[in-house]
Amino acid sequence: MGSVFSQADAQLAKYWFERRIYTFGPVTLPTGVTPVFSASNWTDPQRPEWQAALTGLWVTQNAGVQISWIYDEHQQGASTAQGFTDAAPSGVRRFSVFAPAVRQLVLSVTNSSGSPISNFQLNYEITLKRLTVAEKLLWGYSLTQADLHRISSLGQDALEQVKALVERGTSPIPIATEIERTLDNQTLGDADASGLWHATAGTGTQGIAFATVHVKPGEVAVIRSVAIEGAPAAVLYVDRDTDMGLLTLNGPAFVQANDAPWQPFLMALHSFQFRVAAQSTITVPVRLRITTHRLDNLWRVRTELAKAPQDVPGDTYAKVWAGIA
Repeated sequence: MGSVFSQADAQLAKYWFERRIYTFGPVTLPTGVTPVFSASNWTDPQRPEWQAALTGLWVTQNAGVQISWIYDEHQQGASTAQGFTDAAPSGVRRFSVFAPAVRQLVLSVTNSSGSPISNFQLNYEITLKRLTVAEKLLWGYSLTQADLHRISSLGQDALEQVKALVERGTSPIPIATEIERTLDNQTLGDADASGLWHATAGTGTQGIAFATVHVKPGEVAVIRSVAIEGAPAAVLYVDRDTDMGLLTLNGPAFVQANDAPWQPFLMALHSFQFRVAAQSTITVPVRLRITTHRLDNLWRVRTELAKAPQDVPGDTYAKVWAGIA
């Protein structure tokens, strides 16, 4: 059924920001409550560093199935009339949510129809973001001595400067803006592994590698979209740098209407590898898009290749960690 978001999975987050897709099903959904995932304690709640958020759902329409999620002290879908999947888009299409958390993130489904439901599908999207000082101020999270040290080159009133920008509404900078302005404007093109693949699935647990991206020095590669055509009985694994199986996608789960791809966001500084596995040797049609970008000074800080203020020009280091660059 693919991998499950968990505390250990959250702790694999790196390189500032990532977006992962997880697949639950297709399964026969029993009556009662079925946990999908429960993650907690991936970061110290008194010193939050990474925020996890549930940001998208794809689910089978069924009037007898209710979905609910908990994010820190908040809960959605808990009322008697809220969360029922017959209100979801038809065709198992994505709809957006935003449930950010630093303490706990939980997703569950309840089958109140009175009998098991076959071929039930639920996919979910998780984003993980390394928090800046501005973001911590916005959400009321605790600051650390490391936070204050990172922005200290902005002057003795550095924290007050950042607070003023947050109160004015100009900070923090949304991650989509950071990506567009400081990554996408440095796009060098699609990696050679992008495009259409006939991937041969191996019967071993590791599968067979069919595509590899080797990142050149001074560059970064980003997975932007993945599609598995025809919902085959196969599993697609994505390895990133030293993280084996960081993304695990179940072929039968790819039933989204209009063949729209899933859109993870995973950065690599060294390599990506794509593998497929199945119970028998089959051909799996796969669509990939991986972009390559020049690794500028802002992203050298974000990926922690630049570990100190002197590793990049001017006050770049402080501004990035402040959340104002």
